[in-house]
Amino acid sequence: MSLPIVGLVVGVIVAAAERPTESAFEPWSAEWHRYCADRYRTFDPRTGTFLGSDGNRHFCSPT
Repeated sequence: MSLPIVGLVVGVIVAAAERPTESAFEPWSAEWHRYCADRYRTFDPRTGTFLGSDGNRHFCSPT
């Protein structure tokens, strides 16, 4: 393979790796609320966040 083609292939692989993954559930759906409440004891359904071990609140985003 020539160098430009190798660069193109590497670029495509990196771009695919950086693409955000689809969430298992749509945020604010009933399934999402159920997952987050079951997964995180500190889940707050009003804000969609849970208290992390770092002491900060994080938005629940199942992957």
